[in-house]
Amino acid sequence: QACVPCNICPMLRGWNATLTSDGVLQKARQHPGWDCGAAFEVVDPACFRVTLRLRVHSDSIHPMMVLGVATAQGIMEVPSKLKKYPDGFSPLHQEGSFKWISATSSDSWKVCTEDFVRARVDDDLRDIGKNHEGRFALEYSGGRVAFFSADEQIALQQVPPKNYYPFVLLCYPEVSVVVKICRKRKCGSLELTTKMLNDRLFTDSKILCGGREFAAHRAVLAAASPVFERMWSTAMSESEKSALEIKDCTPEAVEAMVRYIYTQEVANEADPAQLFELAQKYELQDLATEMGHRILEGLCKENLEAWSRVVHRHAKAGDPEAQRLWDAIYGRLSKDPAMLRSLVEGIL
Repeated sequence: QACVPCNICPMLRGWNATLTSDGVLQKARQHPGWDCGAAFEVVDPACFRVTLRLRVHSDSIHPMMVLGVATAQGIMEVPSKLKKYPDGFSPLHQEGSFKWISATSSDSWKVCTEDFVRARVDDDLRDIGKNHEGRFALEYSGGRVAFFSADEQIALQQVPPKNYYPFVLLCYPEVSVVVKICRKRKCGSLELTTKMLNDRLFTDSKILCGGREFAAHRAVLAAASPVFERMWSTAMSESEKSALEIKDCTPEAVEAMVRYIYTQEVANEADPAQLFELAQKYELQDLATEMGHRILEGLCKENLEAWSRVVHRHAKAGDPEAQRLWDAIYGRLSKDPAMLRSLVEGIL
């Protein structure tokens, strides 16, 4: 059992798994089998949302993972089941109760409605090739577990209204996953703020950037950002409070930041370096952390110089998040001479 603290998704319990300081869950053993997994802490076990970015590092395997929720009792029973089934395990619902069976069984993916409910993410991964990502999510609230692929709901399961914890199982060492738990607002609150963003009714401020305007609610922005809160708490005129101009980034980045504040989601095509800058400027810690992961995972020769400059500037200024990210980037470059050379040549 290995557990490394992570401010993205604290591991409640792990089995043959490692959780790196970058928030990446992966197998500790270099052989295939459903013997690796982790359950994660949540602020409210009665209502939470989990988002995952699954990465496949080989095109020679069929990518699979299992995403689900489990009660605390179910989580505690896992180690004894691993001893009995070294190839992995899975709960099988049968006549109102459940029994443990080998994960290699064709029945192992049925839903258990007592201590476990799960979905095998398999068919939705068939088009994910080497070094590509798949986005998935799980929401639990009021006895309902919903599974999403990208932004589309793919399954909805009714379960007994209990306290649950999210968990992930991995089969192949070539597959890793970054897990993020929505901890700041309950699912119902996110639904409300998402509706507020989509409807844009009764907005009382606007953010200006590059000739575009983004209507927003001051209360929502201030609740997410201490900088916005301080800004609008000072003695400003009403006209000054109603408009804010951001000049040091693109309109697309500002739009993505506003959308994140309301929905806690960022589109895959968003520029992570610009969003990292905005997150640092407006003290959006969760956004900075998520963009840090995207920067580290998306580094290539084309963006290496620009993205590294952004991270190094904030690291040099003493920001702990940026310092951790810069250390991770430096560690990666030290193992990749071609990338290091590209950075040096770009600077010179």
